[in-house]
Amino acid sequence: MIADVLISVGEKLFDAFMKLKDKKIQKSARIADLFSELALTIEKTSAYLKKGDYPHGMCEELRTHAEQMEDTIDSAVGKAKAADYAKRVLEVWEIEKVYGELDSLTTDAEREALLNKLDRAAGYFRAVSAHVRIA
Repeated sequence: MIADVLISVGEKLFDAFMKLKDKKIQKSARIADLFSELALTIEKTSAYLKKGDYPHGMCEELRTHAEQMEDTIDSAVGKAKAADYAKRVLEVWEIEKVYGELDSLTTDAEREALLNKLDRAAGYFRAVSAHVRIA
């Protein structure tokens, strides 16, 4: 659930920012930094989980990024979309719960699929960050 929401938001932001390549993106450094840090939070969570460790502190990091998102990206995607993306990430800020989700899965293939979703979500946010930096 958490990973699916993060992938969905990441994909939508990726699509939205790819369409802006010809426009000047205001606050581009802040936007790039936000998405880079968001990707890093997801990547760190995934790394902890792959080692079987509990990802302490990642919830607060994700919540902080979600709370900053709306004001940071509104000039690029519009206030309504910025609010929606921020709301969706904020709804799943408790990324540490993925630890319990992994524990409830019965096969290694299921666990690997869930971890791959986190990595995929991080990749979308990292791609948006890179695009904004070079746009």
